[in-house]
Amino acid sequence: MYQTLSENRLNFDFDPSTITDLEKEKILQSFFNSDVLIDVSNKEYLKRISQLIDFSLDFKRLDGLNLAIINLEPFLERDLTDFESAEGHYFLANAYSNQRILKIAKEDVISKWENPELEKEILHLRLSLKYIQSVREKSSFKNKRSKEEKFWEDTRFSQINTNLGKSMNDIGRFAEGVEYRNTVLSINPRFGMALGCKGISYLWYAQFLHDRGHQFVFYYTAYRLLKMSLNIDLEYVESENFQKAIPYIQSKVKQAYLEKDLDLNSFSLGDSEEEIQYRKWCLQNCLFLNPLNDIGPYPIAARDILHIPSITTNINEGPNCQILYNLLKQEFVTARYSYYKGISGKEAHFSDKEVFLFDTEDNPIYSKASEEIKNSFRICYSIFDKIAFFLNYYFKLGLIENRVYFRKIWYIEQKKNKHNREVQVKKPLILNPNIINKNNLPLLGLFWISKDLFEDDIRYKEALEPDAKEWHIIRNHLEHKFLKLGLPEQECSLPSYNFLGDVDKNLTHSIEIHDFERKSLKLLKTVCAALIYLVLSMQYEEAERQNQKNKAVKLVQISLQKFPDESKINDYRVKGNKKNVVGKKKL
Repeated sequence: MYQTLSENRLNFDFDPSTITDLEKEKILQSFFNSDVLIDVSNKEYLKRISQLIDFSLDFKRLDGLNLAIINLEPFLERDLTDFESAEGHYFLANAYSNQRILKIAKEDVISKWENPELEKEILHLRLSLKYIQSVREKSSFKNKRSKEEKFWEDTRFSQINTNLGKSMNDIGRFAEGVEYRNTVLSINPRFGMALGCKGISYLWYAQFLHDRGHQFVFYYTAYRLLKMSLNIDLEYVESENFQKAIPYIQSKVKQAYLEKDLDLNSFSLGDSEEEIQYRKWCLQNCLFLNPLNDIGPYPIAARDILHIPSITTNINEGPNCQILYNLLKQEFVTARYSYYKGISGKEAHFSDKEVFLFDTEDNPIYSKASEEIKNSFRICYSIFDKIAFFLNYYFKLGLIENRVYFRKIWYIEQKKNKHNREVQVKKPLILNPNIINKNNLPLLGLFWISKDLFEDDIRYKEALEPDAKEWHIIRNHLEHKFLKLGLPEQECSLPSYNFLGDVDKNLTHSIEIHDFERKSLKLLKTVCAALIYLVLSMQYEEAERQNQKNKAVKLVQISLQKFPDESKINDYRVKGNKKNVVGKKKL
């Protein structure tokens, strides 16, 4: 039962629809004048802190948001349930988000390249998502959720994903933002905010595509989603924003196209059942290098057709960018298939037969399938630095090749102080003006992906991905030490009695196979997104270069042919192959 506030007594159980601004202000001021957060339950603490955050935004009080952050950070170190941790990180993310909103309003400027509040917001939303997923998994496993518990868990899960989707849009990672909206819509297909925001994501996406056919599909889908969202109750501000987007789309695409039914399903998925199942899996996990896969798991998207746009080069400069992207794409699709083969391998492979191994009684996994997943992880992680190499070449950043790393390429290279490492560590990182002066949203997306990686350098240790350090450790052990995969205890047919003594844990890094599979798939998706943003950033850059070029310069167009599928073999002496080679002599 809701109560109103009396003059002498504060009551935090109020009806949100009837509370007045005067009552809000009294509650807000109470956080500065009294101990309203002392000796209350965790649930009550979180409820009150959320009010502090909301009312601070209402009254544009940065000091209130600072107070919320100061109180929430030590609160999260308490012994909390997973749901309480999810709530705490969610409210902390909201506090940083509100700080960002107020600072923009005051300064009328935002740096999307370096923004501490935005970094904290994303990090805490991801941590919140991690805890709420744990809550939902445990509840589903036990099948013991009341209707109220299910409502609040699903509501918070949807809010977290919605906010993360918006954050991804803000930092140029609109392809990944779509996945968060899809997660929300899988729970509630009529969540108006998720529908509208997903439409806005597609609208942004379309503007960076160089394929006109793909552009039209994105505009078409955005139009449909925005129209659907406007038929659902929305807050006025969001409704107005979504409404404004519709005439923009109508200016780009004929109304007749927007009204017709598109056929995205009448396309082949392959010639064999094995190929069909593989392509279906790629579509469902959105792993094709094809922007249309971000529209949905439609057969039209079941091919890796994304390629770099037409680029202008000097007359004596070869197709270097095309070669580099060919190599990146081939590595990625190989890593993708290796992962698929790894998780699909249900029976012992013949290559594992008669390979003598000792049973060390610690529930290990030894198989070709598990090594396929390891290889996928290893290839994916290496692609990041190769993307950095590509960026250094294409944008002419001038970095020394053996010092090009994805996490560091965005900053001006600093000379190391050999005599005083502490001075070197304290030097502030300076963003390269050749990058940040560009209003290139997909390039910004690549920059923020780099922030998801852990770097063993104190200046770069603040990674925004909760799994980042674990990714780094896994990669280090895969390349230089040993990674040991094992089964969880509940899946072991026989218990481990440890009769053989303790294993030196410094020799290997151990991880459960299912956890490793999840981390590897997440890495695979991140690399896929990065390769898409790389192409889209080039599309934007080429358009800018065309606008700035000297009209007196004469251009000659040179077309490249598609590399034939029948030439993608290892035996180059196969009869009929047009590229048969013996030594250096062409036949």
